[in-house]
Amino acid sequence: MKSDRHSPLAAAQEATTIGGYCTAIAKALDARGVDSDRIFRSVGVQPHMANGPMVRLPAATLTRLYRACVDATNNPYFGLSVARHIHISNLHALGYALAASSTLLDFCRRLERHFRLVSQAATLRVIEAGNRIALRGTDFNIEVSGETEDAFVSWC
Repeated sequence: MKSDRHSPLAAAQEATTIGGYCTAIAKALDARGVDSDRIFRSVGVQPHMANGPMVRLPAATLTRLYRACVDATNNPYFGLSVARHIHISNLHALGYALAASSTLLDFCRRLERHFRLVSQAATLRVIEAGNRIALRGTDFNIEVSGETEDAFVSWC
């Protein structure tokens, strides 16, 4: 039987997140006095993954990493701590493009257009209603941890 690369199962197995995100997670752990190398190794992630633009982390692995971080820090809101350590350089060219946005709407539209570079776990949409603008995650093809949501929303 031929594999269907567009099935929800195939998409979930392929969903990845930009590896530079791990730099912010490691910094958040270290700031709490927790050995980030030990936590990363415990879930099978190379400590201090290279912040190279081609380094990707499976979204399911990121969820396991976050669970280990929450356990190690005893902080169910650990994702909020991670947001403080995300730097535009963790997103490489996209991060610098976002920083060059002239308005918040321009930032949101750019992020919507290029979100797949950050993660394939979902699609990001800009919703405009009257004088209100919202960013909404849609088409989730894998369960995203609350910590991921906290870090992303706090960073934006």
